[in-house]
Amino acid sequence: MAILIKKDTEYGVKATYWKITNWKVLDARDGKININVSIEGFANNTALRPLNKTRKDISIIGIDKSFSGSLYTMLYTEVMKNEYFAEGTSDE
Repeated sequence: MAILIKKDTEYGVKATYWKITNWKVLDARDGKININVSIEGFANNTALRPLNKTRKDISIIGIDKSFSGSLYTMLYTEVMKNEYFAEGTSDE
């Protein structure tokens, strides 16, 4: 699973395949959690390593602790609400 969107890097290479590479869950109390997500750009879907300096950190605030379903689907859906990725599509 990834987000498909072309973004120029500072090295002149386009990152076209964006994958979540890390996340951290923080307790927000009152039955909610916050999730800090790191997403990185890859040249394409077969690249083994992310391109340099493409990492974006996004905070997802106020997720209900009783969430059930696919964590990956939920995280990608929330990341795509971010302005930087809003024009992207899912490769699902």
